[in-house]
This record gives sequence, C-alpha cells and structure tokens, in this order.
Amino acid sequence: MINSGIITILAVLLIVLLGAMAGYAIARYANKFNKMVFGIMLCCMMVPGIINTVPLYTLMIRINAVNTLWGMACVCAALALPQSVFIFSGFIRALPRDMEEAAVLDGCSYFQSFLKIVMPVLKPTISAVVVLNGFGIWNNYAQAVFFLQDTEKHNVPQALSVYFQQFAGAKWNLLAATAVIAIVPVVAAFLIFQKHLMRGLTEGALKG
Repeated sequence: MINSGIITILAVLLIVLLGAMAGYAIARYANKFNKMVFGIMLCCMMVPGIINTVPLYTLMIRINAVNTLWGMACVCAALALPQSVFIFSGFIRALPRDMEEAAVLDGCSYFQSFLKIVMPVLKPTISAVVVLNGFGIWNNYAQAVFFLQDTEKHNVPQALSVYFQQFAGAKWNLLAATAVIAIVPVVAAFLIFQKHLMRGLTEGALKG
C-alpha cells in the first residue's frame, strides 16, 4: 500500500501540474504547433496503453527505471496526460481572459498569472482529474506486472494477486479482509473529491 501510495501521489502531481500547464498553453495560444500537439494527444487517447508496453519497456531499461517507484509513476502519468490535457484545456477555454490580462498589466509574468489566477479556479477540474486518474493508477496492474517485477516494489493489485493465489479456497476471511483494506484509500479519496467531480467534468470536458 505504501508503494501504491507513493506511485499514485507522484503520478497525480505530474498529471495535474503538466496537464494544467499544457492545457493552458493549448487553450490560450492556439498556434499551429499547439494545435498539432493537441491533435497528437487526442490520437493517443485512442491507443490502449498496453500496446506501448514493449517500446516503453525498452526505454525504461535505458533510463534504469525498471523496478523503481518513480519510473512507474512516470509511466502512469504519461499514459494519463492526454485525457487530462483535454479536460484542462476545455475548462480553461471557457474562462474569461480579463483577470489574466489585468495580472499581466500589474507586472505578473504569464507563468505567474497562470499560477495565481488560473490554478485556483481549476479546483473542480483538478478534483475530477485526481479522481479519474488516481483510481486507475492505484489499481494499475497491466503496466505494474512489467515494470515492478521485484516483490518489494509490488503495488496493491500485484500483492493481491499473489495473496489470492496463495490462499484461494483456503482462507476466505483473510482474502476478504485484504480486499477491504485495499479499497479503503480509494473510497476515502472518492468521498473527499466527489462534490467536485461532476462539476469538473461538465465544465471541462463537455465545454471542450
């Protein structure tokens, strides 16, 4: 659970930070390059993550990221970024530019106006992105099987798989208790962010 927590927190931080910045650039500076990048990201959303496993595994070996929590976090973040950029860009397009322009006139840089003006307004969308991607990262098994082969680096789904194989049909009380413990953090996170989830999705993805 500690391994899953570290991976999920690192990946979600990368997704929120990079996704919000990319969504802001695409929404506010609609040049040909940004449109091309956005189109590529939309195409990536149609490609299942498991298809990229072989080239991704080769890359992970080259950067010594196999069997590391930070490497797994980067994999999860990279797979989730296209959807997050799509949601963030749609939400930011619906925001008026007046406050950002006023901040720039008062001496803020564009990056400062993004951090001080836009980011606080993105709370509903951030909550939606955290819920949507956090659940998937916590429960990630397809990539974890390849990139977290060391038993000390296993995440919750891998540990549950080994545990169920060991005790299946013998100790149902232990299996049930283990499954409940594994889903408690997910349920807690959903209860915290649920009030912002639908608002973030409707104001972000649907307006996009």
